[in-house]
Amino acid sequence: MRKLLFFPEKVNENNPSYAMSKYFKINVHLDRWKAGDAALAEKVFEELWNMAPNFVQSKWYAGMMYLRLFNDNKLLLQKYIEEGKPRDVIVKQEKAVADAFNSCKKYYEQYIEIDPIFPMSYYGLSSLYAQVGDFENSEKILLAHLEYPKKLWDYPHNFWVEDWSSRRKNDYSETYNQLGFSYIAQKKFDKAEAVYLKALDLDFHNMNARKNLALLYGGLGKKDKARQQWIEVYRINPNDKDAIKYIQALNTSKETKTRS
Repeated sequence: MRKLLFFPEKVNENNPSYAMSKYFKINVHLDRWKAGDAALAEKVFEELWNMAPNFVQSKWYAGMMYLRLFNDNKLLLQKYIEEGKPRDVIVKQEKAVADAFNSCKKYYEQYIEIDPIFPMSYYGLSSLYAQVGDFENSEKILLAHLEYPKKLWDYPHNFWVEDWSSRRKNDYSETYNQLGFSYIAQKKFDKAEAVYLKALDLDFHNMNARKNLALLYGGLGKKDKARQQWIEVYRINPNDKDAIKYIQALNTSKETKTRS
């Protein structure tokens, strides 16, 4: 790891304005992720943004780092509560959780402002809201990704419109799949079914959406529809362990019901 950090620094000695070496250093800290790496990565982020304020990939990396830090701090907070730590320790850790949340939100939003096409920032921000039980905002973020192509027809973007939504249909299929989770969390099961079906309409081979639809049907007691989806998963991939397990379970349940 020391060598991996040494070479980017050497590059910047010879070429101080080369931003990619900073980006590579951030990668090393995030891959290693030991105590202190978050603070070291923050320092390199600042150095990078002084050189290239709108280096778009770095915004996503910052969002991803703070999402990880948010989860780490939440776990530590829970540990402190269970151990009965003093109130001042708890309050300090609560602030660390809140700071990580706000930083994560900030950098994902900055990425979306610069590049509203890339789906992963929407997914990261939606996940952040979901983890604090704010499924309404989790849903809104995903809907914003789905609705963005329509904005290209509005002034001033409509000077030259390229409709790239069709060639990114796999991205939008996955966004509909992600949206299903928000609807299930809000017990909007009809909407969840609709978005899973939309995901499959855009990408027939989206196995995440197909499996989630099968699980939704199973949870709602619609076993024939669940079986139909699992059979389709098996037809596409006969080695899929989930499909094999659920088809066997559904068939066993059907045979038991028939014998009784």
